[in-house]
Parts: sequence; structure tokens; C-alpha cells
Amino acid sequence: MNPLDAHQQAAAQLRSSIPGLSEDNPLFRAPWQTRVFALVVALVQQGHFSWATFQSRLAALVTETEKQKHATSAAAVEGLYFNCWLQAIEETLESQGMLSARDIDQRIAVVRETVKEIRAAQSGS
Repeated sequence: MNPLDAHQQAAAQLRSSIPGLSEDNPLFRAPWQTRVFALVVALVQQGHFSWATFQSRLAALVTETEKQKHATSAAAVEGLYFNCWLQAIEETLESQGMLSARDIDQRIAVVRETVKEIRAAQSGS
């Protein structure tokens, strides 16, 4: 089985295992959410860390976030959840020595600058 077939098969299994998933109610609402999930899956498949390692970190972050913040809407809950995903993957990559906090900070700075430039171009400034 080639990698594309394996991916499609895994995606189909995932979709079929989640109740209520449909075109109107997708698993991921933004492309970056899909990319973060795919990154985690690929790193697990390549043996960089186990799913349990990531999952336990994610669960701890979700639990802690729920204690500290009370979301008032579905969008807020989703935002908090995916923020936990980002933090969990950052912490997992750091703990595995694959990425440093400095690397993350540098990349965030690049993204912020890019967004700033796009906004300036769109506003005609």
C-alpha cells in the first residue's frame, strides 16, 4: 500500500469512528488544524514519539485549561481545544529534543511579521 492509500484509509477509518461527522460538521474547521493533526500523526508513524506521549500531554493541558477558563460558545471551546493541541505538540517536540523554545519563538515571529505585511498590503498602507 502506498502512503497516499494508507493516508486515505486512515482518514476514512477516523471519519467513520466519529459520531455526527458530516460535510456540515467537519472534524477540522481550519486548514491549520488539519496540518497540526497530520504533523502529529506523521511524527508518531515515523517513531519520534508515541501517540500516548502526545495524548497524555494534550489531556493534561485540556484538563488544566478547563479548570482555568470557562468557554461560553462552541467557537470558544474549539479555540481553547486547538490551542491545547498546539501547546501539546510544542511541548512534545521540545521534550523529544526535536525543537527548542527558541525555534518556536523565531517561527512565531516570522508568522507575525508575515501577517503584518499581508494586512498592510490589503489595507493599501
